Amino acid sequence: MSESANSTLTRRERSALQIATCAQQLAAERGFEGFTMEDLAQAAKVSRRTLFNYFDSKLDAVLGPEPELTEEFTGEFRAGGPTGHLLTDLGHLAHRHFERMPQEKSQITTMRQVIRNPRVMAACHERFETLAATVLEMIREREAGHYDEVRAKVALGLLIVLCQVALESFLESTDDRGFTDYYDEAAARANTLFV
Repeated sequence: MSESANSTLTRRERSALQIATCAQQLAAERGFEGFTMEDLAQAAKVSRRTLFNYFDSKLDAVLGPEPELTEEFTGEFRAGGPTGHLLTDLGHLAHRHFERMPQEKSQITTMRQVIRNPRVMAACHERFETLAATVLEMIREREAGHYDEVRAKVALGLLIVLCQVALESFLESTDDRGFTDYYDEAAARANTLFV
């Protein structure tokens, strides 16, 4: 995670991410079924009791902290800001979300490997569906009487594609730019398609 992103996290959030990183490394090395919560507590250098203060299960630990879209992040978006352009504003909201996620290539590569486990993949999909439903509801609130569900789903779909393109570019890169730089680049290229 970049230093600036790390500085925006609370101590609890940093600890949760550190535990999740250990869980993902264990899952990558041993397989999801190949380690216990005791193994994880030892690897993360915390007590088993502390571990359960952060995560209810091994699956939760591997997935990491649940993505939070707090009012701090979403208030301006729901109110129609910051620019008034839906896709651009979704990008701003995504930026805030990215700041709270691991940014190291090695961590992302490890998680991509771990997601191949069907149980982990199903849990990731469930989280994604919940997050997507939340974002669609925020768009509905933002657009109130002018809400167009197809338009909202297209905007969300474009956001997802931009994230996928940015992720691939980020992981293939040899420079030291962060993931958000690649997202911004993909979004700028997408904008040229609609001119």
